[in-house]
This record gives sequence, C-alpha cells and structure tokens, in this order.
Amino acid sequence: MQTSADYSLNQNKILSELSLHRKAPIIPFNEKIVSVCGDLTSSIALNKFFKILKGSGGIYLFTYKIDPSIYYIGRAKDFQKRFKSHLNIKLNDRFHTFANAVGWDKFEFSIVELCNLDVQQKRENYYLQKYLPLLNTIFKSNLGETQTFESLYELLKLKQLNTNFENKYKGLPINLYEHVNEQFVNNYTTFNSINQLSKQLNISRETIFI
Repeated sequence: MQTSADYSLNQNKILSELSLHRKAPIIPFNEKIVSVCGDLTSSIALNKFFKILKGSGGIYLFTYKIDPSIYYIGRAKDFQKRFKSHLNIKLNDRFHTFANAVGWDKFEFSIVELCNLDVQQKRENYYLQKYLPLLNTIFKSNLGETQTFESLYELLKLKQLNTNFENKYKGLPINLYEHVNEQFVNNYTTFNSINQLSKQLNISRETIFI
C-alpha cells in the first residue's frame, strides 16, 4: 500500500528527473493566451470551455499549476478531441509519464493560438524552437530507470521539424553543424543524402540517422 509520504517522494523524484542532464535554459512561456481551463477534472468546466471552441484547432498548452515553467506545447485539428486523446492514450513519453504520475488535476489547459490546419505545424515549430519546453522531450521512467536525452539531441530533433520530407525517395538533405561551447555554429555544410555524409565522415548511415 502506497502512503502519502511515498507518493510525495515519487513525485519529487519525477520532478528532479525532468531537468536531468538538460543544458538548455528553462524558458517560461510568456505568449498571450486566448483562453484557459483550470479544472481538468470538472466535466461542467470542460464542456463550457470547449463549447466556445467547438470544431476549432491550433496551438495549445498544458501547464503544470505548481510550477508554470513546466509545460507541454502541441497542435490540434480539433482541440477537444486532442485533449481527450491525451487523457486516454497510453504512452511512456515524458509528458504523459509526468502527467499520469502527478495527476491531470495538477494541470491547466490553454489555447495559445487559433489557426488553420495548413499552418499549424509551422506555428508549433515556432513555439517549440523558441521555448524548448521540458515536457516535449523524450522521457521514460518507471521510478527506477530513466532515459533523458541531452539538450544537444533535443535541439537537433527540433531543427529536424523544419525538414521537408516530401522527396524522401530522392534522398534527404542533411545539414552538418559544428557544436562549440554548447552552442551551434551558425554556418553549416549541406549534403544531398545520408549516404553522401556517411562517406564523407566514415560514419555508418544508422548512426547518422539516430
């Protein structure tokens, strides 16, 4: 049987794991918010909140009430459907692991921006690259085993979001950056494919892909 003291210890452990190995700064979200639902356990509050947004989509935010610097940014074709999917989906990524551990009642759900589907990915990328939110990075935990990637990996994955994959069968262009003093050098070299870069660096395609 788990006591309240055990629960507090587990919760504190998960909180400490969030920023483990992170080198990127933690940036508070300071954009204008369209609307907020502060009680995610009240069906009345949720129905009232989503009634106004019926059929709408765009950029949203889950914010941890106890520490607003901990948040998750996402995009949705339909806000209400996406919200419900977060609560019902079984994933072990950082966000869902944390939310299920501390409780969804500890979060508020906010609408950051209403926008059409054709620009949602671009707008989401803008917020992700600007804020590097703690809960959008890869995270696995069973309160005894943790896997958290360094901010270098996270930053590279965020840069990847802007890649156009439409011509994937013709080879994906690869940008080779220098990483000096924990920062990317602005200049980079572009290769036409993973194969080309693999030959240049004498590194396997599998390693480059990772």
